[in-house]
Amino acid sequence: MSTLQVGNVHLESTGNNRIQYTGSNAFNIVAGGANTLTVNSTALNVNGALTVNGALTVNGSLVAPTANIQTFNANGTWTKPSSANYSTVRLEIWGAGGGGGRGGDTSSQGHGGGGGGYSRLDTPISYFASTATVTIGTGGAGGSVGTQNGSAGGNTSVVSGSLIIFVPGGEGGLASASPGAQTGADGSQGTSSFEKGGRGSSTGDAGTPLTAPVSTTFSGAGGGGANGTSNTAGGTSVFAGAGGAGSLDATNGVAGTTPGGGGGGTETGVGGAGGDGKIIITTF
Repeated sequence: MSTLQVGNVHLESTGNNRIQYTGSNAFNIVAGGANTLTVNSTALNVNGALTVNGALTVNGSLVAPTANIQTFNANGTWTKPSSANYSTVRLEIWGAGGGGGRGGDTSSQGHGGGGGGYSRLDTPISYFASTATVTIGTGGAGGSVGTQNGSAGGNTSVVSGSLIIFVPGGEGGLASASPGAQTGADGSQGTSSFEKGGRGSSTGDAGTPLTAPVSTTFSGAGGGGANGTSNTAGGTSVFAGAGGAGSLDATNGVAGTTPGGGGGGTETGVGGAGGDGKIIITTF
């Protein structure tokens, strides 16, 4: 092998001829006049930004690194991709939905559980250790005996070294021995949360951080309820789980769907369970 070194520039003549630059400042290769700079190589690897001032002609294929996507619907371990071309980790996290409440008799209200919150966070890949522990929140159980509130949905989290990110689940739907009681609590916002979970109520209000329309966008929707004379459908969500419908008499409330839908309330049946949480980790 023959090597010519000028400052931080290394010219090597081997079976794999190459120019190597080890400095930290910009390194420019300029073709003077109307000349062109041609790289005859099976592959041109650039670790970092490639800036082209002018036209770039590619005879062959120009391939960008493929995003690495790992989806978790159960507890598991995320492994950091080894490619040096990745710089960012995007976390999308859904908390679990809360369970529906049980009113206790046929003139009582059983409110729907709150939907799980949603968070999206882009983080430099250097913040992560080689692996991360993924914990998926379990949907809250519905009320099952007497006048009983539903259980809250579990937190969903990612832990990698000193980095801890979590999103709480929705609150359980409340039970009431008489009509007209307070509605189920909102799904809580987690750290860096993007959207609050939907509110479960006797009117099936989906709930959002801003107003109270019939649907959420990214977070789990709230469950519907039963109020002694009528029952309502749960809320809907564009990208997350729907809330379960509330049910009259001894009919069980409908479970919320995954991720993060709140369970439906009931009068004397069993409140619907909340939908479990979820995590999608995309590296690009």
